[in-house]
Amino acid sequence: MKAATAAAKKAAAEKEGKEVEEEEPVPMEEEAEEEEEVEVDFEGVDIFGLDDVDDIGDGMPLQKDFASEDWTLISLWFELHLLAHAFKKDCNDEERLGVTLDHLAFYYSKYYRKNLDLKSFGVESFGDLVNLAKDAVLVNKDGVLESNLDEEMENSQVFVKMAEEARRFRTLEIDMGKEDVKLKFQTPQMQMPQIPISAVGNFPAMVANIAGGNAMVGKGTKGKGNGKGVFSQGFGGQDFGKGKGKGKWQQQQKGW
Repeated sequence: MKAATAAAKKAAAEKEGKEVEEEEPVPMEEEAEEEEEVEVDFEGVDIFGLDDVDDIGDGMPLQKDFASEDWTLISLWFELHLLAHAFKKDCNDEERLGVTLDHLAFYYSKYYRKNLDLKSFGVESFGDLVNLAKDAVLVNKDGVLESNLDEEMENSQVFVKMAEEARRFRTLEIDMGKEDVKLKFQTPQMQMPQIPISAVGNFPAMVANIAGGNAMVGKGTKGKGNGKGVFSQGFGGQDFGKGKGKGKWQQQQKGW
């Protein structure tokens, strides 16, 4: 009887041991997939050959080094560019070729409902102001404001590209000892938030708010101008950048 009981216990123990052994997971070696790092030659990038300023490689935006002055400059470029085209189109008078420097402040305030303060840009004359914006506008032989850019553009990335090229050239000149090329804007020193440009809906309003010290982030918009004029259309019907998701560069900035 005792022998039978011992045998039963042994069999039960062996059975339990077998079941436990079967339940134990078999360790498997998994090969970790390493993300291939993309080296971005930021200084050597072909600025005007880029398709998307929001992602020049690995999620890095072209505007990553912009300060508030760069965004203020972009805002000035856009406003004067738009004013030159809008006035000519709205006026529709062959005898009135465009906005002269003497009337620039008046029409600027009419279109944008704010004063064009020379001191805020660190200049003393409207001629100096136009010279500051020479990448976008000029005063032509007839003495009126003229844009260097086409009225209709596929997208507005050119403003960011021009600003980055100007920033690099300005930095180079400062390094060479030319202190007078520094921008002397009297605006709050505020960095542009690290967000894709394509995530911002009203670009002109955004840069105007940032230049004034107020960060405004909106949602992107797509579509066409629906027959609106140059001034009323603005950037509303254009995508600024493609914004192809977050790359490794953006993750590193956020500490991901």
